[in-house]
Amino acid sequence: MKTLLAPRNSWLLVSLAIFCLYVALPAFIYLFIDQNQYMLTLAAISGAGLAAIIAGYHLSITDRVLDRPGYWLCINARVVHVAIWTAFLIFATVTLLTADSVPVLAALGHATADQLSQERANFLKLRTGWQAALPYFSTIFVGVLLPYSTTRLFAERSAFRFLALVVFIAYTLLSLEKILFILAMAPLTVFVSQYYKDARRMFMALAAIAVLSGGVLYLNTVLASGTDYFVQEKLGPGHETLGDAPYFDIRHRPDSAVKLILWRSIAVPVITAADGIRVFEERFEGHYLLGATSSLVARVTGQQRVNFDAAVFADQFGSADVGRANSVFFIEAFVNFGWIGVVAFSFAVGQALRLFARSDDLASQSMWVVFCWFIFTGGLFGTMFSNGFLLMLLAILTIKVLPKAQSEAAMASAPPFAV
Repeated sequence: MKTLLAPRNSWLLVSLAIFCLYVALPAFIYLFIDQNQYMLTLAAISGAGLAAIIAGYHLSITDRVLDRPGYWLCINARVVHVAIWTAFLIFATVTLLTADSVPVLAALGHATADQLSQERANFLKLRTGWQAALPYFSTIFVGVLLPYSTTRLFAERSAFRFLALVVFIAYTLLSLEKILFILAMAPLTVFVSQYYKDARRMFMALAAIAVLSGGVLYLNTVLASGTDYFVQEKLGPGHETLGDAPYFDIRHRPDSAVKLILWRSIAVPVITAADGIRVFEERFEGHYLLGATSSLVARVTGQQRVNFDAAVFADQFGSADVGRANSVFFIEAFVNFGWIGVVAFSFAVGQALRLFARSDDLASQSMWVVFCWFIFTGGLFGTMFSNGFLLMLLAILTIKVLPKAQSEAAMASAPPFAV
């Protein structure tokens, strides 16, 4: 486990995951299950991206910056923690006080799957006016700030570390976004596997994390599915029920929470990625979108925003009022800039993984797994801009967060702009 999750081996684990899920599996589906040409295209795109990730990781472009301590600003870790958690508690309070309802409470009240889907969208995504900023704050807190701070608190053996973890997980459960809690547990798993020297202590910690993660995931899946998801419905001619649809068909409906977790982990990512390529070819006629899928890039370049994820979801389910079909970052790169985009985006991912691995901050090192979670479930634009990883990578290059004693010593000899 120590070698497998080591930040220096992140490129290898990511490469293996991409090869199995987005190269080998689509090729297998094309050859033996369904001759869907878009599965073959997905395998080719992913193969090119995989090669670029490996190349990006092994080229030392940013090493010179990391190796020069003079570039670093020194910040007291306590200041960082207080700032993050104070801001988060203010944000969470405002969010809850202005929410019409809370999805987890609706689930406990026996809401249906469709009702819960609307509840989740209303909780943050469909806010209007000044409240429209709340989803963006949420993604930055959940994506970068809270995972980093929680992991750092454990690294420092802070008395508040377990309280921080409980608060973090509790917030991810409020909206019933089924896997968000992984953003709390994944970096902790990496940290424990790498830096607990006592093998027995490490095993016990990892076992506790595994049990907690499995329990929360199962509970979240059951609650988020509502009271009617696992009730088989008539599909139409050729299939008796939704559950009888082929496994690699978006209409397939597993009949239990465990099967649903496995299906969404294995089949849905591949189906959605291939559907994304098909929608690009059919609806957009293969015309590259040149960054229009990103709100920020579209605004800067004067283009009209293209909500590509909503277009794919509408193609799959007939409506995109609240749903989005997120797919691996290769798809965003391809529909915006073609093969060049796939190579460039993937090279940037490789460089990012190298930055995480070479950071001397244990919490920052552990964040590589969160970064990979986002690029596997969404685009690189959103990961870098909306989720805050661009700021985090810049912080790795320019800021050194120190424990209090070290911070005071470093600040004594630091330039005037050090905090």
